[in-house]
Amino acid sequence: MAYYNNYIDTEKCVRGVCLVTREHGAHPHHHPVDEVYELVCGRGLMRIGDTTEIVEAPYTVRIPGGVVHTISAITPFILLKYYFPRGPFASIPYTWIRESGKMTREGPGPGSRL
Repeated sequence: MAYYNNYIDTEKCVRGVCLVTREHGAHPHHHPVDEVYELVCGRGLMRIGDTTEIVEAPYTVRIPGGVVHTISAITPFILLKYYFPRGPFASIPYTWIRESGKMTREGPGPGSRL
């Protein structure tokens, strides 16, 4: 992920926007809170659980808590909005998945910002 920003970050919800490029995809991860992705611009490869599909804007999907998911750009970049029904963002624990196994990171999110 090349960039992300939470424009609403309260106990009631988190709303943000992120830019995913071909060079900086989102790493597979899961968290205990449901999430909604709204693809605003571009075309990408979306994985939710055991299902992988090509998605194109406009596209919206709800990702259940605890389900591994990721998205990568097919076009030079994709722009997506995300939503969590509770927050704040810092209270949502992410578990990052690597090809060689599982890596847990305490606390929130992607960790890469421009």
